[in-house]
Amino acid sequence: MASQVRLNVIGREDREGKGAIWDIYTLRRYKICLIAYDEDCPQLRKMIAQKMRDYTFELPDFLCGWFRKGTLFVPGSAKNSKQPEIIKDAVSSSLQRGRPIIAVCAGANAVAHQLGMQTVKVEGHSSSSMMRLNNEGRVTYNPVIHSVVAKPGSLLADLTYPEFDVNSVHTIAIEPQSVKFPFQISGTSGGNLHLPERHHRNTSLLVSQSGTVEAVESMFGAPILLLQWHPEANINGANKQFRGLVDYMVLAGQAYAHRCQMLNELKQNNRFRRLQRGFRP
Repeated sequence: MASQVRLNVIGREDREGKGAIWDIYTLRRYKICLIAYDEDCPQLRKMIAQKMRDYTFELPDFLCGWFRKGTLFVPGSAKNSKQPEIIKDAVSSSLQRGRPIIAVCAGANAVAHQLGMQTVKVEGHSSSSMMRLNNEGRVTYNPVIHSVVAKPGSLLADLTYPEFDVNSVHTIAIEPQSVKFPFQISGTSGGNLHLPERHHRNTSLLVSQSGTVEAVESMFGAPILLLQWHPEANINGANKQFRGLVDYMVLAGQAYAHRCQMLNELKQNNRFRRLQRGFRP
């Protein structure tokens, strides 16, 4: 069963450039299924193959299609005309089935809207450029912007630290008053970190708004994590807290898959017993 469980990542790259395939590479430690409509998979694979010609390394092999067993990963935005439609369908399917969900940046905001939450504009949370891979396989344009303060007793606090530094490329965030039960705000932006001017679009130094919602999580049932930063950009190397965070969600996907298997076995067993009773004299 464990060998069949994959991290289901919504496919978002259908344009030229190096901008939005880096997460496939940083998530290479997991088995990946790119979520896309079947008719779009050939074009998606072709586009990624074209991009790989610019690099000196290879992306890991991945499946492409609709869900495999495991957690749903909703990435940040890209210029993919079908991405909002795919997110809506994939999140709806996951919520109905109790599948774990982890969503980051613009993906977190999209899922939040689907859950009935609202978003607001924020200042000082976006660096100079979107993240991308360089030819050595490192994520560039990935500066630390501010810290996140985790709510004591939350899943986020259990998986990371009371306060930790994060990257940040978002200009909107979840509106605090719109987060209702059974969800809770589990992380807010903390101390400001002043960056050199070259990291910011404006000529002034970057100063992040403190108290901005950076993480929302479910309180019961299958874990749902909405994160405004990109932990997948830092899961390799020294950032063990981010690797542990994603590892946990992948393991939650394995638990979901085992539960599905158990329920199917119970259903088949019950059906067999009914057939046995039907043949009794």
